Amino acid sequence: MPSENPWPIVIVCAMVVVGLLIAWSQQKRGWLLIATIIPIIVAALAIVRDVMVITDREQLQMNVRDMVGAFQNRDLEKTHSYISNSAPDIKLLVAAAYNLVRLGPDTRVTDIRVEKTSIADRAMTTFRVNSTLQVVPHSTSAYHPTMWEAKWEREPSGWKMIDIQQCDPITGKREPIPSEWRRMLNTMYPQNP
Repeated sequence: MPSENPWPIVIVCAMVVVGLLIAWSQQKRGWLLIATIIPIIVAALAIVRDVMVITDREQLQMNVRDMVGAFQNRDLEKTHSYISNSAPDIKLLVAAAYNLVRLGPDTRVTDIRVEKTSIADRAMTTFRVNSTLQVVPHSTSAYHPTMWEAKWEREPSGWKMIDIQQCDPITGKREPIPSEWRRMLNTMYPQNP
């Protein structure tokens, strides 16, 4: 499993280099100086690997940030690209929210937690979105902290959202509002079997 943090390896390699340099300064043996190259190469490889390998956790964190950014930039098509085609009710929910609110320029996505589930190729993210929300028909705006719990599934095209639920930002308990919207939207726009 790829590591998400190369720094423990880099620190250990740095300590080995320091130890080898101290030994070389006392003994003046050439092989000690040459041996310092090995931990330097190992540390460099650890950093390169960290940059090149994107773990599932990092990919899901990027998906959350990019999806919120697309919603903020009013790009519904890109926002929908993060949602599975097997979850049309979520796409309807996002489209309804897109028509009702706009996120302000102060939007921040924080506290992204990723948890792999016991079902293969499934994960859950919990994250906060803090922003000034503008209600479109009324042009009123207010700062509004939110917390969300999203379920994801790995598909051939990457990780896609299959469910989302708003949570109370203080207690973390699920709030019923999106479920009510979901039922209303499914009534208004029934899915063809």
